[in-house]
Amino acid sequence: MKTVLKRIRYELGTVFRLIRRALLRQMPGRLLLHWSDRALLVRIFLQECVRQRQARQSPSIEPTISSWDNKAVLTRSILERHPLWGTQEPFQSNIPGMLTQSEKQYYSYLPKFYQGQGDVVELGPWLGLSTSILIQGLLKNPLFKDRKMFVFDDFVWRASWMGKWLQDEDLDEPPNYGSFLPLFQEQMKEYAEHLSVERQKIADYQGNEELPTLSWSRGRIELLIVDCGRQLHVNEAWYRILSPHFIPDRTMIVMQDWQNFKRVPEVFWENTKIFTDSKGDALDMIHEVDNAGLATFLYRG
Repeated sequence: MKTVLKRIRYELGTVFRLIRRALLRQMPGRLLLHWSDRALLVRIFLQECVRQRQARQSPSIEPTISSWDNKAVLTRSILERHPLWGTQEPFQSNIPGMLTQSEKQYYSYLPKFYQGQGDVVELGPWLGLSTSILIQGLLKNPLFKDRKMFVFDDFVWRASWMGKWLQDEDLDEPPNYGSFLPLFQEQMKEYAEHLSVERQKIADYQGNEELPTLSWSRGRIELLIVDCGRQLHVNEAWYRILSPHFIPDRTMIVMQDWQNFKRVPEVFWENTKIFTDSKGDALDMIHEVDNAGLATFLYRG
């Protein structure tokens, strides 16, 4: 009986969190969701119930992925309220950014499972908040010794949405469509020797038309962080370029904006879930972080 009650409380908690998120995203003064929004909310809830049920039925990840010190094993965790990374003390960084506390904990936790089988790549670091947290974790991992983290962005400043994140910061905002690579480099100077930074575009977008297109010739990729893939053609572009270098049952792909499909009202260009669904069994979701936007997939080949 206690187990049943616990299960009901857990499911109700999921519903209330979803409703709260939906209401917080409504226009000021809008008290009731449109009928289409309510239908979307119900659909999202049912999908999440299915994912959580599947994760509980098969929490193990095969083949086993261990931490570098063999003290922990990577397990499947889908929107758990108390995931293993929930006790992780996040690495500190004063760099402006858009990460939630849960995401900072997750990025501090994940580098433990890097095994040195391939490179670490980040697409879309912005000013480097996620980069700084990830590199701090990687530098504690002896299997990352003498390696670099490879960072790619077009580094084009788009004032229409980037400027607001610097309003309370003592930083000079670059001109619209100017390069903010110097600003990134200034923020990341402490870790510069551990980074390889390239100014490249994944697809044509405002202000990057003259930049070279993303390329990769180093070999295998073990960990990929994607914080620029909200549109289908962008995700397809980096996947086409990088996936030939993925390691089956080893490469982890962190999709920073994956959960944006849950936005209410729905946003038509939030296509990250459509992208991952289109890859079928090749992308196996292993983590979906609560109070966050990201999800992580294991490449199955």
